[in-house]
Amino acid sequence: MDTSYEFMAEAGAGVFINRQWLLGAEYRQKPDNMSFAREDDWRDLFVAWVPDRRLAVTAASVNLGDVAALKDQQGVYLSLQGSF
Repeated sequence: MDTSYEFMAEAGAGVFINRQWLLGAEYRQKPDNMSFAREDDWRDLFVAWVPDRRLAVTAASVNLGDVAALKDQQGVYLSLQGSF
């Protein structure tokens, strides 16, 4: 078991292009903690629509790279968030 510390970068940024639409990206560096496989860094690009303070819809293109023994993990993400 590796008990050493290692610096891992993680960043996210978004820009409102108007009062309702947000464009952004995220990045996360992943450590290689598994003895049988290495993990790739994660990244995504997203767009969010926020028509008011109680509703948000987010869509993203996500690339997780290789995760454990699963190769080339990519996909899309859709989130609907609401409150009363």
